[in-house]
Amino acid sequence: MYVFISVIGTDPAITQPPESWWHRAVTAVIGKPVLRVNSSVEPKIFLSNERTFLAWLDMAVTLAAISVAVLSMSETNQSSLIYGLVLLPVAIGFCVYALTLYMQVCCPLYLLSV
Repeated sequence: MYVFISVIGTDPAITQPPESWWHRAVTAVIGKPVLRVNSSVEPKIFLSNERTFLAWLDMAVTLAAISVAVLSMSETNQSSLIYGLVLLPVAIGFCVYALTLYMQVCCPLYLLSV
């Protein structure tokens, strides 16, 4: 699977990527070869990616708040304490997943817009 990046004004449809630090860094992050293709990215794609990222973070904050509320209410109930302690790493996992998903979409989009 390849990642396509934009080149405006080149004759061939697919060319080899330049050896710049930006392309090497993005290739290292996404772990896929980079091909250059004539195309453009609309600004609404960047905004929709950010909106999705914020929605995932909103759910993570909600889960963390529920976890903290359950932990604060579970003074004597052992099952509530376990539930609150299990829910907090799930909320942190949501944050990590949201950032990973955002970066996997964001890096190729920035390459396409260059």
